[in-house]
Amino acid sequence: MGSEHEFAREKLWGAIQLLIQSDAGPVRKRLQSAYFFDLRHLDVEDFPAELQNDVREILEALSWIPPEEGEAMPGYTTTRHMSDNEASLMANRVLYLLRRLVDNYD
Repeated sequence: MGSEHEFAREKLWGAIQLLIQSDAGPVRKRLQSAYFFDLRHLDVEDFPAELQNDVREILEALSWIPPEEGEAMPGYTTTRHMSDNEASLMANRVLYLLRRLVDNYD
């Protein structure tokens, strides 16, 4: 039997796998991939109420800048404008969110 938060857990885990691939380029590039393939598919409602604000903040932080000419996804523009430190902090937030979900709700 699957967890009621299985989809959210799978998407976060997929994002983490992309984020830890050091051979895939700088953390900003890995964060772009994590957003495109996994994080953008998250729905705040797929999470327990206690984590929904964190999810909302992460998704907004990764997509608040509108796409620029020739870019299809908001996440590319936003992450491109992040510093390496900001991208690392965001990657850590994603990891911490997964840990809280797994430790407290699965």
